Amino acid sequence: MAGSESLPVWDLSPIYPGFDSPEYREAKARLSDLSTRWLAHLELAGGAKDLPGWLLESLGLEDAALALRETLAAYAY
Repeated sequence: MAGSESLPVWDLSPIYPGFDSPEYREAKARLSDLSTRWLAHLELAGGAKDLPGWLLESLGLEDAALALRETLAAYAY
């Protein structure tokens, strides 16, 4: 593309060194684990004896999963 040599290039290495890096693979595995744990936790909602504690745990899992998903998606974009 003509003129592309002057386009800025973002250095994303502080986030992940590359798509084939151990850090990126570990983050994807961590997201899979968080998602599995969160879905399993949601299944316990009806039988939760400590609803405030259940909700706090659920929100923590959701927050961690969505924050990591946002980072992975932004990196891939």
